[in-house]
Amino acid sequence: MSDDVIWKNQSYGAAKRVAHYLSNEVGQGQTFDVNTLRERIPGVTQLDRRMRDLRKVGWVIRSYKDVGHLKPNELFLEEIGEHVWEDGFKWPEQGLSAKTRRQVFERDGSRCFVCGIEFGSPYPHLPNTVARGTVGHIVARERGGGDDLENLRPECHLCNEQSQNLTGSPVDVGLLERKIRQLKREEKKELMKWMLAKRRPFTDTEALWMEYQQLPTSRKEAVQAELFQQI
Repeated sequence: MSDDVIWKNQSYGAAKRVAHYLSNEVGQGQTFDVNTLRERIPGVTQLDRRMRDLRKVGWVIRSYKDVGHLKPNELFLEEIGEHVWEDGFKWPEQGLSAKTRRQVFERDGSRCFVCGIEFGSPYPHLPNTVARGTVGHIVARERGGGDDLENLRPECHLCNEQSQNLTGSPVDVGLLERKIRQLKREEKKELMKWMLAKRRPFTDTEALWMEYQQLPTSRKEAVQAELFQQI
């Protein structure tokens, strides 16, 4: 069967059909409707999971949680990754378990170890994009790093994608340099420390904020009331 009808051929796996459809019928940099995708490729169970599988091999697909102007049923194909439908393609080894991810977040908090942003918060330079929590490797697998807890850290999805070279930087480098020049000398020194350490260290107050955010709503109100009395 010719390559241009792979997404129509039910003999191919679901992920291959979805990837081929997105690559040939949607295109990089375009928005698509999930319901339309289900209509064009009927009978595919767990369609969302198939698209998550594509993210493991370089595909960048944004939802309304990442891009403010999207509707809940819309997705944005930011980058086409590996051509999983081609002969000879091999999927990478299975990723981290849900238990391991949970252990990392419980240990280090719901905040990016690299840039310091709190998961669920909008990026200062991308107000329509909300940080999603992922788990990254301190020493990359390609350089011999393992999946043991000591080699894992929480990362936002943008920092994680940068480290895997899946996407280009959304930051305007020239504008960033101009903003840095406008900083006070002490602020520049602090920024340099973060650059050399390749992470932003958290203050004691920020660490407490991370713990506070993990409390249920009822307990948050109690802690907030206690703090109010102290100030």
